[in-house]
Amino acid sequence: MEQRELKFRAWHPDFGEMVYADMNNIIYEKREFMMQFDVGFSNYPESGWNIMQFTGLVDKAGEPIYEDDIVETADGDKRKIVYVDTGFEMRTFDGNRANGYTWHFGVTKIGNIHQNPELLIK
Repeated sequence: MEQRELKFRAWHPDFGEMVYADMNNIIYEKREFMMQFDVGFSNYPESGWNIMQFTGLVDKAGEPIYEDDIVETADGDKRKIVYVDTGFEMRTFDGNRANGYTWHFGVTKIGNIHQNPELLIK
């Protein structure tokens, strides 16, 4: 079985843009993992970031799917991607498990909860 690529992205409400990191930007120092995101500036806050991990899956168009992404199913239902225990799941916006639908049917990534909060409105 092939391992999925470890990639991350981060969102800070004051920054207003997603920043990305992969395994080349992760540093292990003093028993802690640190991620270096290429934001191009040094004046961003050290706290308050929302870190999201790549699921290892892509949508029908080949777009990578991360935690907190919003996807649309073939039935037109919108779901949020969340990490639960040991894996990723599609959840309804009220937090319930989206039973009866699997990744096999294909989904389309339509945004994420940080940059597109309007998509969370039913």
